[in-house]
This record gives sequence, C-alpha cells and structure tokens, in this order.
Amino acid sequence: MDGLFGQTDTGRLDFRNGVYWWIRRGDDPHPKVLEFAQRLSSNFTFVEIEGFDELLAEAAKQLVGQGQIFRSRPLADRCRSAIF
Repeated sequence: MDGLFGQTDTGRLDFRNGVYWWIRRGDDPHPKVLEFAQRLSSNFTFVEIEGFDELLAEAAKQLVGQGQIFRSRPLADRCRSAIF
C-alpha cells in the first residue's frame, strides 16, 4: 500500500481509469484512504458493498455466459502467473 499511497506524495497521479475503492457498508475508511481520495478528487470513487463474498457472488451472476475466466490449469499455476 505504501507504493500506491506514496505515488501521490510525489505528485504522480497515474490512474488513467480512476480508483474504485470497495468499502463495506457502515465501515469508515482508514485515514490514509481518505487522504488518498481527497488527493485524487473526482478520480476516486468509493463503492459500498455488503461484503467481499456478496460482491463475488454478484459478479459471478453478472458474468454468467461470458466465457471462462481461466483456462484449465492447476490453481497454483494460475496464482503464480497472476502474481508474477
């Protein structure tokens, strides 16, 4: 997170598509997130969610019929290639 927040400290705001920050309904964002949002102004959007599980369940419903997200490879291989 230091890299993300630090980039704004040096004046760089390289978020071409904006930043969408998920936050659970009723939770308060961390002060650093509020500073980040303030710095990005209209290029930052809070997105209220019930919870991460609910978000993924809704995304799965929305993506029905959109094709496979991953090819048939072992989970460990998929994770490794996603990280590196």
